[in-house]
Amino acid sequence: MNLIDLIIGFAISYVVTYVAYPYWIKYLKAKNISQIASEYALAEYQEKEKTPMFGGVLFVLIPAVMVLLYYNIALDISTMLIMFVFLGYFLLGFIDDLKIAREGKNDGLPVKLRVIVQVVIALLFMLASLTLITAMIAIPIPMMGYFYLAIPMPLFILFGIFVMVASVNSVNITDGMDGLAAGVSLLIIVGLGLISYYYQQMQLAMLAFMIVGSLLAYLKYNMFPAKIFMGDSGSLALGGLMAAYAIILKVEMSYVLLAGVLIWETGCVVIQQISVRVFKKRVFAYTPIHYSFTLAGWKEKSVVQFIWLLGLIFLVLGLWSALWV
Repeated sequence: MNLIDLIIGFAISYVVTYVAYPYWIKYLKAKNISQIASEYALAEYQEKEKTPMFGGVLFVLIPAVMVLLYYNIALDISTMLIMFVFLGYFLLGFIDDLKIAREGKNDGLPVKLRVIVQVVIALLFMLASLTLITAMIAIPIPMMGYFYLAIPMPLFILFGIFVMVASVNSVNITDGMDGLAAGVSLLIIVGLGLISYYYQQMQLAMLAFMIVGSLLAYLKYNMFPAKIFMGDSGSLALGGLMAAYAIILKVEMSYVLLAGVLIWETGCVVIQQISVRVFKKRVFAYTPIHYSFTLAGWKEKSVVQFIWLLGLIFLVLGLWSALWV
């Protein structure tokens, strides 16, 4: 397989997804399945309640089915493990979205149950992946290559669980404006796909390119004004997928750079919550931080484009640390 095959996979995935979304959106509208605005969203975002959700269904299932067909279901262990994570978190998010849609309120599954299931999926992945990877973390050092830090296996498993659960929830936090989470995730998956290709993990590269194709098609309908939202079925699946790639490819530290926007978004929320609870003061005007830009007078499209630019910078830094350090 060469780069041309990956581009063809990307193109087919894009076309199939692009053609499918209008029918999917029409079906969701007919069933009156729409977004329930979060109580934490700004007032102007409450108006988006009538926009259909479950957008993640297509950009998860179409690439998953296509990669199975392309390889005639003969996937290697690495790809199967990543597919398990991708579809496992998708199923969790889908059930959460379904509960929201049926009840007409934004509660979804109980928080404790969501976290428990997230940890279980991550734990199963980490235990299964130990046949492929070692309990080491590769730390890139400029001009010197990599420093490999060996850690006890139990700590490495806990580390992997933390990375995956944090990644899953960070995409969910970032998913607040039209095109924001999808665009940021697309850039990260481009990076992981290129790293897979460089490391000659061709099935992983093909899956990543197909997901990028589907995400790009989804963005056509998710850009301002959005015609559909990804929902938890999309955001949880993307977060789990990206963390699984980082762990399988042994580029956990490079993933910190690739996912810089997600870490920034999540970090601001954590800082805000700690400050409010301990000091009774806000550090930021509003969190998630993208809303602070809106309060400062920025247009939504400008905020999204600015954060995409940050994502592109982090993509370059992440690729540099993974491929050229």
